[in-house]
Order: sequence, then C-alpha cells, then structure tokens
Amino acid sequence: MPEGRDTHEAWKSKGTGYKTKRVLQNEVTQDSYVDSLAFDMRLFSKVLIHIKEVGGINGILYNVLACLNPSQWETVKSAQPINAGQTKVELITDPYNWVKVQVATQVIPLAGKVTAFINGKTP
Repeated sequence: MPEGRDTHEAWKSKGTGYKTKRVLQNEVTQDSYVDSLAFDMRLFSKVLIHIKEVGGINGILYNVLACLNPSQWETVKSAQPINAGQTKVELITDPYNWVKVQVATQVIPLAGKVTAFINGKTP
C-alpha cells in the first residue's frame, strides 16, 4: 500500500485520466460511524483514499466500503485507526463501482475532525 504525499503527487503530475473528489470536509466525528460521499470508480483502475484527522485532539477509526451495487456495500477495510493530526492512504485496485469511507471517534467522548479525498486514475 502506498503511503504519504509522494504517491498523490505522482498521480497528479501525469495529467490525463485523473480525478479527485473531497468526500468529507472537517467532519466532526461521533461515537457511531458516519458515511462520506460515495466516489464513482467505474472508469478508474486504481483509487487512492486520503483520510486525515485535522482536529488534533482525538484519533478516529475509519472503514472503507465498496460495492458493485449501491444497495449492497461491503467492508474492504474495517476499524482502521488514525491518530490525532495523522493521515492514512488506502489503495483500492479491485473492480468495484463505488467506494466510500465511514469515520467515528476513537476515544469517546472526545470528537475528532476528518477531511478525506478520493483520487481515481485511469489505466
């Protein structure tokens, strides 16, 4: 799995066939999972998911969900932790149609704050 900013910049610099969507912006986490916007990945062979805890007070937990049919989501990554102020990157290469993330507070009752982007790259 690629980590960090270098992978994002490498994809961005190739130009054509690249799409970025902000799926969460300063989302305040709670003790139950909250869904992000879904990302349509039907035209992309690879998808990078960038998730950052921006509040700096509490860590978060996140799930990555994907599906072929939006009524039947499956969990691809479950209950992955991110510490306060940290970033994680996930790579999805399986042939799904849609992908999204869910976020929740790691330590209750403190809230976290999350921003997430999903980037797609065509073959």
